[in-house]
Amino acid sequence: MKHDWRSVEIGPDYNEETSSITKTKNNINDWILNADFDWKPNDNNRVRFGAGYTLHSFLPAKTSRNYTVGSVHAESRDSTWKYLANEVNLYIEDDWRINDMLRANAGLHLSMFNIDHKTNFGIGPRLSIGYRPDENWAVKAAYARTNQYVHQLSETYLSLPSDQWVPITGKFKPQNADKVSIGAYWTSNDRTFAASAEGYYKVMRNLIEYRDEYYLQPPTDMWNSQLCSGKGTANGIDFRIEKTYGKLSGHIAYSLAWSDRKFQEKNGGKSYPARFDHRHTINALLSWKISDRTTLNAAWIGHSGNRFTFMPQVWSATDFGDNYGKGSEPLKTNLNNYQLPFYHRLDLSCSVHGKRGYWTFSLFNAYCHLNTVAIKRTYNKEHHPVFQKVKLLPIIPSVSYTWQF
Repeated sequence: MKHDWRSVEIGPDYNEETSSITKTKNNINDWILNADFDWKPNDNNRVRFGAGYTLHSFLPAKTSRNYTVGSVHAESRDSTWKYLANEVNLYIEDDWRINDMLRANAGLHLSMFNIDHKTNFGIGPRLSIGYRPDENWAVKAAYARTNQYVHQLSETYLSLPSDQWVPITGKFKPQNADKVSIGAYWTSNDRTFAASAEGYYKVMRNLIEYRDEYYLQPPTDMWNSQLCSGKGTANGIDFRIEKTYGKLSGHIAYSLAWSDRKFQEKNGGKSYPARFDHRHTINALLSWKISDRTTLNAAWIGHSGNRFTFMPQVWSATDFGDNYGKGSEPLKTNLNNYQLPFYHRLDLSCSVHGKRGYWTFSLFNAYCHLNTVAIKRTYNKEHHPVFQKVKLLPIIPSVSYTWQF
């Protein structure tokens, strides 16, 4: 990530050039070893168990800043260093067929994460029960707890390469979440059509986010001094109808969902919508198998726009120059108080199989709809403030070949 800015005209009779360049480096290297086993003690039980070890090497954010003011040059670097972490996972689960109508899956996941001379332990029980009164209908209920030791941090409203994956260090605790769900499922007699409806509720703890005005922290501070922890919830209901067999297959799905966050050190301690609080989401997929070698696919996705922090008001500060607007600063407002316009696009692809592999021809955003990803404040020719939509990602064609051996 690199920032560069220049400004001139400090006073009416005095000009000087000032520049600043900021570079940030972030990476993760992993060595992984896994062992998985499958055991069937009888016709009604199938037991899976295993273990895994991962050696992590993290560089969360190595930042350097270069300043030039006239003939004076200065450089500052933060005190971030690489972190080595050891992660061990153990799991066991039993898929138990109680009778012809009732089935259960129970499991336990144990984890250990050692970093910076500190060891964290996680216990993740899970249980799901399915009841099938006949061949066409089924009802399922499930509970699961998960633990997470690495978190994604984003400085923008897009998922970009500048996003950082950081480990749990210092005062921060592992994230854990509890999720309960219940659903009903239907299948036609010939297994050609299927439909389902599933509701869920999820509670998340020890989430990690940047503090408000984190960029005001001294450049020599540790990277995790810019962070704070909080909690969140997510709940909703998903509907799905699909055709699974035949030359023409596909599905259409709709989700109604809510997601929020609450941090004591953000938004005045009040709850606010999560960035991906998409109230409505629609997915449609159509696949046409023209022949044994050629398949056409069309996928359409649409969802409520991402949440965005919109600052419509400013206050006028002292302006020492002659340019309009240079003394205007945005007033602080509630986080994610604005929802961007509805997002939608169509993706098309064609797969052609050969003897040793297959070609894939695709079009991302086939009808070239430029979706809004942010709102920025700028000035028109009359020096009046205006708001502009920031739009990205037009139609993108691609061709790939996959060689199978």
